[in-house]
Amino acid sequence: MQTKGFTLIELLIVIGIIAILATAVLLVINPAQILSETRDTQRLSDLDTVKAAINLASYNDSTLVFGAGPGCSVVLLAIPNPFDVDCSAASGRAVDGTGWVKVNFGSSPSVATLPLDPTNTANYSYHYKGSGGTNGTFEVDGRLESAKHRAKMVDDGGNKNTCTSTFVEDDCWYEVGTKLNQA
Repeated sequence: MQTKGFTLIELLIVIGIIAILATAVLLVINPAQILSETRDTQRLSDLDTVKAAINLASYNDSTLVFGAGPGCSVVLLAIPNPFDVDCSAASGRAVDGTGWVKVNFGSSPSVATLPLDPTNTANYSYHYKGSGGTNGTFEVDGRLESAKHRAKMVDDGGNKNTCTSTFVEDDCWYEVGTKLNQA
């Protein structure tokens, strides 16, 4: 009498083939790279939004004051950054000139709160530097982490573009604004 079913060897072979295929799919998809590209897309969008909001505020208000010097840093870690001063997480997102961008966006700002970097760590955070005055210039910086967007930090026209393969250099930032050589 013969029974129907699979032998243990046949089941192990099928499980082995499925494991090999699953590993190959994970290697091709590379979820870590996709997540870093997604965070970089958010960073690029956030920095463009802040730049547009500052430009719109200065267009609507010719007396808009661009805060001189650096804004504050809302980085969650207590590691100093070369062009930031510390501020609390509550005030760091404020649009009244006390946040990480030292610009008062006025009574009807185009952004309700300032964005934070998706990871918001010492290596990945947003920064502002302004020259001060009503017709001041500004720069908003962020660091990109994916290999796909790496060249944007070198080719953005700014002065913080000394980028090597380590991805976390002190002088490697994506810069947007009206004057991209702020200290």
